[in-house]
Amino acid sequence: MSFLTALSLSFNNLRTKKTRTLLTSFAGSIGIIGASGTGIQELTTIIDRLGEGVTNAIGIGGRDLKAEVGGITMMDMIDAMEDDDTVKVLVIVSKPPAKEVRDKISARLSNFSKPVVTLFVGEKPE
Repeated sequence: MSFLTALSLSFNNLRTKKTRTLLTSFAGSIGIIGASGTGIQELTTIIDRLGEGVTNAIGIGGRDLKAEVGGITMMDMIDAMEDDDTVKVLVIVSKPPAKEVRDKISARLSNFSKPVVTLFVGEKPE
């Protein structure tokens, strides 16, 4: 590799890192956990329109919310969002989980140290 090629690659790497650092500084403070990529996409669009930003958006898939799976990934991601200092508010959006999974998620969120907004789209109140 020639010196000029190496210099060009190094410059490009520094420019890319600077851009990533700049983008990170504009990242928001909202963490999202969703079962649906479409739901997450719509939510991030609304948040952006309102002038806020998202720091993490994690899709867990709808199967995780079935009784057989028990919300394992959802529970892990709730813990991860709580441990992440950049997340100031957590939003959870999904279709209604199995009742026992919803109860487990609700119990965990009742002890969450940050504000939480939860939307189980289509769930009928009891």
